[in-house]
Amino acid sequence: MTSDRVDPLSESNALYTIGYAGQSIEAFIEALQGAGVTVLLDVRHFPGSRFRPEFSKSNLKRSLAERGIDYRHHRPWGIPSSVRKQHGYPNHSESLWEWYESEVIEHRIGDATLLPLAHSAVAMMCVEEDPEECHRLRLGQALREHGYNYAGDLCRG
Repeated sequence: MTSDRVDPLSESNALYTIGYAGQSIEAFIEALQGAGVTVLLDVRHFPGSRFRPEFSKSNLKRSLAERGIDYRHHRPWGIPSSVRKQHGYPNHSESLWEWYESEVIEHRIGDATLLPLAHSAVAMMCVEEDPEECHRLRLGQALREHGYNYAGDLCRG
């Protein structure tokens, strides 16, 4: 009997993270394609961009579909703007990361069942260029601890 479940440690199912700040939509999509990504998992709480409309949900979904990449939004792994403001936005404070660890990682990491649905590489996307300043790095590391093949951030080249 064969299983349709994808092994999260398989090389073909590498999990990446990526931020769009500082990139054109073309460079962003090229980075995804270069890594073999076929599913982009948007982990922003609010999937819009006032200053970069090409990275707003519907525009991004359309651009990705034209290049054979599936777009999925997963709000539970994002950080609400109200929480960011409570913790010193625009700076990312240690208290924000503590909040993310306790309220998202500890309580919602079970949502990782979304990741094996892809039969290829998945990239989790947010805004920040520097993964050290973004929740996606913490999410990737937590998923690695749960047995997923977190292969790093595509912004680090």
